[in-house]
Amino acid sequence: MIQRIQSIYLLLVAAVMAATTLFPLVEFSTGGEVYQLLSYGLRAEGAMVEAGDAVANSVSVSRLSVCVGVLCAASALLPFITIFLFKKRRVQIRLAFAEFVLLVGAILFLVYAIWSTREVFVSSGAVTWRLTMVGVFPLIALILNWMALRRIIRDEALVRSLDRIR
Repeated sequence: MIQRIQSIYLLLVAAVMAATTLFPLVEFSTGGEVYQLLSYGLRAEGAMVEAGDAVANSVSVSRLSVCVGVLCAASALLPFITIFLFKKRRVQIRLAFAEFVLLVGAILFLVYAIWSTREVFVSSGAVTWRLTMVGVFPLIALILNWMALRRIIRDEALVRSLDRIR
């Protein structure tokens, strides 16, 4: 049901987390090379960094990125499921709360991935890094999901109060 505001919030959560899954989160510059940390791996000059690279050998970037990628993809998929369960508000509340927990986990894994990758680059030499706009999207998704959860709970309370009046 798209006319409910929480459906719009959940749709925005899905879009924001899909962008987080697809686009670079952090850029690291070392000398002449630019590395981009995505939710599913590390990319250098348009090609994915393989296990034989010195950067990838220093930290398990690929294993950590797979966890972040799976969490971000699940966080992008779960709001779609929640939107189409509009007749079952209690299930919607549970799924929105599960999405909240999933987003917190994705943010924590993402912070750890950024921190550990930054440490590898710092130990190998001078590096500058910057967080892209997409790197902030999980926090925006967390706020939007919280707003949707509040609205779903408010709808459930309204329906219960109307049932008491009958």
